[in-house]
Amino acid sequence: METIEIFPQVWHNADGRLSIADEVKYVKQKIIKTMSKFKINDKVIVKENGMVGTIKGRDQIALPDGKVRVEYIVKTGEGFDNWNKYSKHEIAKVGKDEINKPLPTMVIDAPNGYKVTLVALVHSETVWKDDWDKDGFYSPYRRKGKELSMGYAIYNPNDKYDPVMGISIAKHRAKVSPFCHLVSDFNGEFNRETIDALLKVKGRYIANNIEDFVRSK
Repeated sequence: METIEIFPQVWHNADGRLSIADEVKYVKQKIIKTMSKFKINDKVIVKENGMVGTIKGRDQIALPDGKVRVEYIVKTGEGFDNWNKYSKHEIAKVGKDEINKPLPTMVIDAPNGYKVTLVALVHSETVWKDDWDKDGFYSPYRRKGKELSMGYAIYNPNDKYDPVMGISIAKHRAKVSPFCHLVSDFNGEFNRETIDALLKVKGRYIANNIEDFVRSK
């Protein structure tokens, strides 16, 4: 939680001028609204579940001890269920690649405290489509399609949980050694609903067979 001190009273010296200490307090009170770790429209990742979202607003909550708690309103998807409040400790800024194009990600809990992070990469791809001409000869042709690659990372409960690192590892694996690789000759394939369904199915498979994916030391 982001905490900022508030000074509701300003005391003067006997000659009516502010003391140096109280002048500092007064300045702090004036600039409270400009103090923020994150800005509106920043892309962030929710540490608990790995979801990438956009900051849409801030709430300042006055505390009994004279301080203010700042909570950030983050949109991680469509619908009001995907608008939630988080403290600055619960979110982190994402890298430049994710800022330009947020990655479809998912984090699934596995037995014994393990967590499975999955990332999907989708690219346009030129594919060959089977076809035959009017004389019955095989005449394949090229057309635009889509390619999906999926990578995963496993959090060990003996380590400190770092969701950004998990996404980086999963993204790298999706590029060089994907756990799932699909190609479609339909350019409209792999919309977000389909990607989320694939991430969930593959993530649950890894979680249910976690012992096969965790290397023994």
